[in-house]
Amino acid sequence: LSLDFTTILDEWDMSGSTFTNNNTIQGVAVADDGTYYAASSGVNKILNINPTTGAKIGTITATSANGIAYDSARSGIWWKAASSGTLNLYDIATSSIVDTMTVRADIDQIGITPQGYIYGTFGANGDDAQLKFYDTATKAEFASTLGLSPWQAAEGVYYDTVAEVISGVSDGAFHLEASPALALGLTYDASTLDLTPV
Repeated sequence: LSLDFTTILDEWDMSGSTFTNNNTIQGVAVADDGTYYAASSGVNKILNINPTTGAKIGTITATSANGIAYDSARSGIWWKAASSGTLNLYDIATSSIVDTMTVRADIDQIGITPQGYIYGTFGANGDDAQLKFYDTATKAEFASTLGLSPWQAAEGVYYDTVAEVISGVSDGAFHLEASPALALGLTYDASTLDLTPV
């Protein structure tokens, strides 16, 4: 999906036999080589998907996988289980967890900036979303928490550090507690965001 929410840039069909029980896709991420990764809490795995064919080419065991983000500097996938306060860094080359860090347990979807700052959405369905930042190098939590009204039932999130804009997708059509109960794309000015460690 383009950042202006007007164009589907790519998609893949997950109804085939190789994607059995993968009807609970949560976070998605794209590696530098274009490979897709999708967290499926239904099978407790992160799926590795060929960007050309859309075929599943591998899996990563990740119990209750929810938010995920590709770390270009470390060639790995950060992932977080639902309701867990731990982020795990899965190293693609060695197929192992090589780092962890503590975050809020209610962080849902995540992303990562080129500087290595993890950001994550949180907020109960029906409440405005908030965004929290963490430094993957120092494990520090940043003081700034960004309130994102009227974004509710937050799902996808992307922080463009160059344009200083945060883009988000609301899943209000599914979470009927959201107001409005619609799936929406929203953008926010992030130029005043203060990333000062606590």
